[in-house]
Amino acid sequence: MNAYAASFARPMVPWLFIGASAAFCVLSFSFFLFSLPPQNVAAAGVSTIATTTSYVRPLEVHIANDGLILLRSAHVVAVNTDTIMVSTAWGSTDLNWVVRLDATRYGAHNFGTRFIDRHGGEISRADIHAGELVTVTGMLDATAQEPTIDADSVRSLK
Repeated sequence: MNAYAASFARPMVPWLFIGASAAFCVLSFSFFLFSLPPQNVAAAGVSTIATTTSYVRPLEVHIANDGLILLRSAHVVAVNTDTIMVSTAWGSTDLNWVVRLDATRYGAHNFGTRFIDRHGGEISRADIHAGELVTVTGMLDATAQEPTIDADSVRSLK
């Protein structure tokens, strides 16, 4: 057998198969992506964030096993000297929370509540007003009759 005939006798099937398989995968994935219908939310009657003037912040409530709590995007209902009343709502369910200020303690130490603006700068208690959104972190008081948080920090989201 000469060298020319021997070159045809060597199997090149594995490399050819791998190359063809890779090309097939890339092409089929491309066809899949371009075959999806365009997503047009505005045509379905739903307003988008780009067309509205206000950004809707996500509402979150996290309570850890040890009582640590995070309320994100809670509406301030009332501001008193030592408490803030906030509300979180899902559909028709309203949860009202009492946020105690300057109640954070570790042993005999009172650390007080920090008031922060949305960029992380320090603000005062007087900068928190009814109607705005806040994020509250602290400890849940399990002995209170209504949901009560001893606040470590209150962050204004305006």
